Amino acid sequence: MSHTLTVASLDVWGNEEDGFDINNAFYTDYTIEVDEYDSNHLIINKLISAEYLHDDVSGDDYIIEGEAEYGLYVFYADTHEPAFHLLHREG
Repeated sequence: MSHTLTVASLDVWGNEEDGFDINNAFYTDYTIEVDEYDSNHLIINKLISAEYLHDDVSGDDYIIEGEAEYGLYVFYADTHEPAFHLLHREG
């Protein structure tokens, strides 16, 4: 099943040593269609195609957690800092 998810940009506080906190999240105008069986690499490629991410990144640069049905949470692979969320946008 396909889901339309909107990128939510994050205001993140903290660091690797002490941990990270999300201070605020802001919906963007970027949306992608995600199937529940899409790989992390495919999702990152869809975000590159949507021009949210630069084409010099790859799926190895991010960790994606969650389920497309509810929302996906994307972290930088090297620091595990929250990068952005992919969420169902309400109204």
